[in-house]
Amino acid sequence: MSDRYAVIRELWEIDPDVRIGYPGEVLDDWRERFGDVPGALRDYYTTLGAHVELNHTQDQLVAPADTPGTAYRIDGDDATDVLVFYVENQLALQWGVLAADCGDDDPTVQELVGEEWQPTADTVSSFLVAQAHLQRLYAYEDWSEEFLSIDDEALARLRDFLPSRNVTSDLYGGVEFFGGPGVVLAYFRDSSSVVFGCADEHLLDSLFAYFARNG
Repeated sequence: MSDRYAVIRELWEIDPDVRIGYPGEVLDDWRERFGDVPGALRDYYTTLGAHVELNHTQDQLVAPADTPGTAYRIDGDDATDVLVFYVENQLALQWGVLAADCGDDDPTVQELVGEEWQPTADTVSSFLVAQAHLQRLYAYEDWSEEFLSIDDEALARLRDFLPSRNVTSDLYGGVEFFGGPGVVLAYFRDSSSVVFGCADEHLLDSLFAYFARNG
């Protein structure tokens, strides 16, 4: 089994020997239309794609056709020939791979901005790892439920307080993740704000107290 997404399995406490994915044939429609499916996307769908919380807590992995209980189906963008595999929860944003790149193992992710597809700095695998961190944050029962603004000095202190998870992404104007066991914190560059989720309310209270002193 590929260890490409080992960091996701560790974050979500998923046994490395357990597949929570779809059978490979669910991607046949994409293969027929685009000629192939990128290896990084194929690995994800067949090993982790059917994990509901991981893929449908906030933003949405596009699901295979006829999947019960999901809103988004595999179809692609007919106007621009883009394999669309992820959408923002209110469809304000979409992410996909150009048809010309579908034969690559881990191609660049394109983002639909207005009516134009633009390349991001993320590959498929790095995008999915970043989304897994956002989904984990929002899936915690205890999370901040608001974005807290911080300045550059507060960000520097935060870097000393919480270890980096070494995961960054172009998502939402740029996001960087921090945290430790039971904590995921996202810093959004464009808005200079943080949001965080915790495994229990005591960790959450500790983070609120920290930002009250250092925000």
